[in-house]
Amino acid sequence: MSPTLRLRDIVPLDREAYRTASIARGDVVVYRSQKHEGMLLPSRVAGLSGETVELRSSRLFVNGQQVAERYVEGDAGEQPFSRDHGPIAVPPGCVFLLGDFRDLSEDSRFIGPVLTQLVVGRVVV
Repeated sequence: MSPTLRLRDIVPLDREAYRTASIARGDVVVYRSQKHEGMLLPSRVAGLSGETVELRSSRLFVNGQQVAERYVEGDAGEQPFSRDHGPIAVPPGCVFLLGDFRDLSEDSRFIGPVLTQLVVGRVVV
C-alpha cells in the first residue's frame, strides 16, 4: 500500500501518530478488527468522519470529487467487487477503509465504517 503491502510483510507501526495529529485520507493504518477477534489488520483511509464515500466504475469519489489512487495497481481496482459501492456517509467518530487489492480486502465495503478508537496506529513506510 504505497508501496502495497504483501501478505506476511512486517511493517513499522507508529502507535503515537494520532496522539498529536489527525487521521488523514490516504494514510495506511492498522486497526483492531471487531469481526476477527481483535486481529490487527492494515488498510488505507478512504473517507473521514462526515464525508460521503462512493466507488463508481472502480473509481473512488469523496463528497462527489474523484480521488486519485495511484497505489491501486494493475487490475486490483477492476474486479467485480471493486466497481461500485455506496454512496456511504461516514458517521462521526469513524473512518471508511479500503484495501489497495480491492477483491482481496475485507474492508469497509463489507464491515462498515470503522471506529477511530479501533485504529492502533499508522504504518510507517
